[in-house]
Amino acid sequence: MSDYDGVLLEDINHKLDAILESQAAMANVPGTIDDIDERLQNVESDVKVIKAAAMDLSQDHTRLTNRVMKIEKTATL
Repeated sequence: MSDYDGVLLEDINHKLDAILESQAAMANVPGTIDDIDERLQNVESDVKVIKAAAMDLSQDHTRLTNRVMKIEKTATL
């Protein structure tokens, strides 16, 4: 085996080691993604509830404003 072959094999071995190391580091990613997906579903449902509550409060505020305006209009007559 020539020096070139030895250097080439060493380079390939180093690249394979890097691949194995990155694969080991990424082993928990599927579980993390599942956790993120579950948390995101919870956030989405919470946002729906918050939007509904905000809409309800906005409608209540509009009705209250209309009532106050009618009362003020009646009081000034």
